[in-house]
Amino acid sequence: MPGIFRLTVAKLALSLLVVTGALDVSVKPLMEHLGITEYVSNRLEFVNGLATGRLLPPVMAAATKASWIRVFAEREGLSLSDSYAYTDSMSDLPMLSVVGHPAVINPDMRLKQTALHHDWPILDLK
Repeated sequence: MPGIFRLTVAKLALSLLVVTGALDVSVKPLMEHLGITEYVSNRLEFVNGLATGRLLPPVMAAATKASWIRVFAEREGLSLSDSYAYTDSMSDLPMLSVVGHPAVINPDMRLKQTALHHDWPILDLK
């Protein structure tokens, strides 16, 4: 976690949007701790106070993340070509493709090879 905090602190001059496939119950406290107000995460469906195990739409994965970033940038008047995105997952390639400054974090071999092919920065935050 220290690596993510350093990354967040280094980018404070920018508008921050966290788009994650993690569940809101774990993401919300972290965002509050980091002072990040703009984020979207997956949400569990609850019926009669019990989690069903299903996710409420929209499910934050793959192309949905890219769409969310586009909507946010348009709403905020931000240039996607001047925007940054960071991921540790191959499933986020659509998200990386919509920004001008994609980067990968702690990549597995497949993601690392993709980043090298595209000349994207590779960050080690371990």
